[in-house]
Amino acid sequence: MKYAADNKVDIICIQEPYIYQGRAAGLDSKYRTCTAEEEQSRTSITIRNKAVDTMLISQHLDKDTITLEITRRDTTLTLASCTGTERNPSNKT
Repeated sequence: MKYAADNKVDIICIQEPYIYQGRAAGLDSKYRTCTAEEEQSRTSITIRNKAVDTMLISQHLDKDTITLEITRRDTTLTLASCTGTERNPSNKT
């Protein structure tokens, strides 16, 4: 978070956040952090700038994906943070 503060980063996509009681732990509570609110959530988006409005797009929300519509002034964009599915290696020789 120091890097984000030093470089005035407004939006941070986090892979494999530590989730405690449905929230990404270790992040300043003054920032808005969006997760799937599951203990197994593997991605989150943190908004540091209060001037940025967000709307969660629930059709694209699960433990591996979070999608937000983000608006600031007259600009709107869709941001998705995703992580891939873990695969077990084959034991075949």
